[in-house]
Amino acid sequence: MNNQALNELKVVVEQTVRPIRASFARKRRTREELLAHLSAIFEQELEKLGDDRAALDQSKRRFGEPSELTAQFQTSVPFWDRTRYYLEKCSYQPGESIPRCTIKLVLTLTLCYSVLLLLLILKIPSHGSQNELKLVIHISFAGWALTIVLIPSFFILVERLARDFFLESSERLLYMKVFYCLLCILFCPVFAFLDYWMINGDFAESLLRLRFGCYLAPAALLLFILIARQVADEIRYKRQWTSLKIDD
Repeated sequence: MNNQALNELKVVVEQTVRPIRASFARKRRTREELLAHLSAIFEQELEKLGDDRAALDQSKRRFGEPSELTAQFQTSVPFWDRTRYYLEKCSYQPGESIPRCTIKLVLTLTLCYSVLLLLLILKIPSHGSQNELKLVIHISFAGWALTIVLIPSFFILVERLARDFFLESSERLLYMKVFYCLLCILFCPVFAFLDYWMINGDFAESLLRLRFGCYLAPAALLLFILIARQVADEIRYKRQWTSLKIDD
């Protein structure tokens, strides 16, 4: 099968799969299964007809109308997988622009913490002390501030490592790669320090936690690199399929 024929088959598959509201993993699996099925049909038709163009046209007819197939697949998506689709839309997406990703994460995390704080306040009995309420608000605010700083930072660092080490921008200057690696090494100590200090306010004890975080720093760098490699694979995959022009 030549590249042009394969690309046309991919377009048909993407016309079917792209509109489906399902998780990234489910859509990826569906694409692979449909492409294998359509490729097998094409090979059968090519063997009978001996002409690529005729085989492609007949394969598309046998495959069916993409919009009808989309509707069929959508009805088969389970509730939890549809929920994952919306959760993924609100969270980090590999390949997404960093400013957009950061704003989306901050807004999502703020909403989650607001709901959590409300639930905690409602659980405090009406006769509860004012100190209890202050403690709940303090811990919730500290957790929110820590989360909206560290979680977006985590995903931004993963994205930069993926692009600089595993994607086409891997020709980036060496000092920039070293810079991002150093930031990854510092992530655990900074997290350990801020986590204790913002919740308990004990600076001296927080410094001890920072030292403990330093022990985990090399392992953190390895974890960042492993995740970045997986993210780079997802970015390549998304580019391969989203670059296809389909008729909406």
